[in-house]
Amino acid sequence: MDNLTRTKYFTPMMIRLCIGLVITWFGLNQMFNPEQWLIWLPKWALALPDPVMFVFAHGLVEVVCAVCLLGGYFTRISALVMFANILGTAMLLGFNDLGIRDFALSIMVLSVFLHGPDAWCLDRVLSKRRQAHETSAVGVKTTNGPKTKFMIMRAKTPWTSP
Repeated sequence: MDNLTRTKYFTPMMIRLCIGLVITWFGLNQMFNPEQWLIWLPKWALALPDPVMFVFAHGLVEVVCAVCLLGGYFTRISALVMFANILGTAMLLGFNDLGIRDFALSIMVLSVFLHGPDAWCLDRVLSKRRQAHETSAVGVKTTNGPKTKFMIMRAKTPWTSP
């Protein structure tokens, strides 16, 4: 296997981490300097009682989703929220350099959503632990005609369906 083929394994993680860092930067900037972001708000948002608080809350949502993306926790949910958020921003900005940039970022976040948790996501680790806990190796003999099968039964846990 050549070096370029081996790097394909790291690509989903690199995209997830890079987009997480970009969203973190924008979110923190909105939280600590909300007045600078007021010029980008649409008219309906400026008509709110406190548009500065709206920008702060928007930044907070971005930071929470970005931290989830960086850690790989609730990867698909946070990627879907950020996809809708960034695509909406791109549509509000229109066809200009910032709108095209945000459209490209939304496609990157969509690719994270479509791929799901990569090998280094916390989601993957927690999923493996949950599966190991849900399944127990209880052997049960069943007969199916002349052949006898040995089946693995699933243990009943509070989070499994009956």
